Amino acid sequence: MRTTIAILLVIFCSLHLKAQIYYSFSATQGNYSSLTTATTAPLTAAFPSAKNLLDESFSNNIPIGFSFNYNGTNYNTIHLNSNGYVSLGAAFLASSTSNPMYEINELRNGVGLKGATRPLIAPFWDNLLLGSQADISYTTSGNTPNRIFTTQWKNMIWESGTPALSFQLKLFETSNIIEFIYQSESGLGGINKSASIGITSSTVRSSAYNSDSLSFLSVTSTGANATANKFIETDTINKKPESGQIFRFTPFACTPPSNIKLSGTSGISAILKWDQLSTNAVYEYAISNISIPPFAATSTTNNFIKLEGLTPNTQYYFYLRNACGSAWNMFNFKTTTTASLPYQEEFDQTIDIAIPETMTAQNNSNSFANIYWQTSALPVAASGTKVAVNSAPFVPAKTWIFTPAFNFIAGNTYTLSFKNATSGGLHAMEVKYGRYAGEDSMRYTISIDSNISNTVYLDKTFNFVPEFSGDYYIGFGYKAAVNNELFLLDAINLKSITVASGELVQFKATLINTKEVQLDWQTKNERNISHFLIERSADGINFKSIGRVNSLNNSATTNSYNYIDKTPNVGNNYYRIRQVNTSAGFVLSNIEVVKLTNIPAAELFPNPGSSQVFLKVDNATDATVKLFTTSGIEIPITNSIVNSNLFKIIPKQVLIRGIYLVHLISPTKTMVLKWIVL
Repeated sequence: MRTTIAILLVIFCSLHLKAQIYYSFSATQGNYSSLTTATTAPLTAAFPSAKNLLDESFSNNIPIGFSFNYNGTNYNTIHLNSNGYVSLGAAFLASSTSNPMYEINELRNGVGLKGATRPLIAPFWDNLLLGSQADISYTTSGNTPNRIFTTQWKNMIWESGTPALSFQLKLFETSNIIEFIYQSESGLGGINKSASIGITSSTVRSSAYNSDSLSFLSVTSTGANATANKFIETDTINKKPESGQIFRFTPFACTPPSNIKLSGTSGISAILKWDQLSTNAVYEYAISNISIPPFAATSTTNNFIKLEGLTPNTQYYFYLRNACGSAWNMFNFKTTTTASLPYQEEFDQTIDIAIPETMTAQNNSNSFANIYWQTSALPVAASGTKVAVNSAPFVPAKTWIFTPAFNFIAGNTYTLSFKNATSGGLHAMEVKYGRYAGEDSMRYTISIDSNISNTVYLDKTFNFVPEFSGDYYIGFGYKAAVNNELFLLDAINLKSITVASGELVQFKATLINTKEVQLDWQTKNERNISHFLIERSADGINFKSIGRVNSLNNSATTNSYNYIDKTPNVGNNYYRIRQVNTSAGFVLSNIEVVKLTNIPAAELFPNPGSSQVFLKVDNATDATVKLFTTSGIEIPITNSIVNSNLFKIIPKQVLIRGIYLVHLISPTKTMVLKWIVL
């Protein structure tokens, strides 16, 4: 049963997505002023079994003193390393069994533990030694909004010998400028000198350990005329900077927002959030079914958006930028699907390193950790050949995996069962359900287990009763401190164990003609029944009567009834039958849900096509349509509103074969659709 995280490291070596770095560089001269009143950083040995505290050490979670925006993301703490650089990502980790190799400089590649520490800032990264534990210190000076955070590495020994260099890192509030400033000491350094100076971006998606997946700016030399390169890392610097040398990194005036996260999703909607750039920032966004940046967008001053009218079980690309004209940041996500009961998921039909098509996942820990809800055939499964796997080798885990949506009926009892195990260590998992697939929406608790250490599979079974009817997702939230073990989840089963009581023995709702809903129900042993009221709700909670059918009052046989709702709502329609007795009492049926999606948020037809195309929308009266080539050239079109849900688009020129982008622009969102012209 014991399997370490090493099995996963091989699997994910091909997954990466480049991030960008949004800074300019300049080299200037000034005066180095040593810190006189500063806090000594408390040091932790990085590799205590082989190297002492003065050789390899770090100090985590140092307060900056203000919110510092680095590359579009806000940070309040920083982690210091004795080898001349800092991390704004995950904290540094100690190891008693293997060298974390923090002394090996690598701006270009994020390897092993150092991958999790991205983004990082490196005033002088090489194998440095401290003369004293007090030689790394920090302070925050000045007044709001112009405070300065300074970290100082004093009298650093470079590879060997006597102190060769002192230097400082300065972070400036409001302007978010980064400065490195140096003072040359008497020592020359050892023969293995090979330093890097520069900054890196953070990871954006699942990132490989050994691939060129991170952007950086690397300073090319230590001279007064030094430049910075974003394509080639200079990791062979063997000459220390002169006293007073300053290297400055200035953020672009127009920086795109960063740290886009999916707060929650359903079959037809999604909630996305990102870091606020400033109090007066304006953002532009668009959503597309193709991974090509848009050429038109919708504006907002909020740092969140709820996208409505999406298509279930569909891959989308969300594009976001600063309205001042920054580059686009892209975040892709998939809408959810709906499943019926009984439900079973054993992960056997899932591609390795993926999750089932009907499930979604969310990572709320360091971005480097979101490679860890995966399916794998390598550990022993509880049943079948595959199992869902999670771990936390570099950062504390806080990740979720969600089932598809289920229509729960208020008052019914549901049974959830699953099996879990570990390869060792201590893990925790909470199981909840809510109206969106996202941690923020997991409002109702099924179970919480903070002490999971079993190395053989254990069966877990829980009953729960929803208070309200509607579509719900079940979420499995994995939490763990940093460890090198696996957490395994398998054999998820969900069923209803409550049967509707009363004279109503069957009730079903069916979508017909793509726009009407037929309701069918049966009764037996009818007696003293007056009539049936047909009730409908948009949220599964508040119901209104939309029709009436009189009872046959025939107790000798099973009676069948039906009713057609000719005007259902777009979206979810919840139906129930109220059986009204002659005594004025009543019995309620189970609740059936029908989702009306015959008018999608946006759909092109015929597609592929040629000289013209029709665009179905949920509301054509407040929207604008534009046509672009994939290179951003707008093509003049004639478009007319056929009806409230249909545009007719005719290009004013003959189109050559290829892919074109139809932009549907409304006050609430911009959607981009791919039109294939043959």
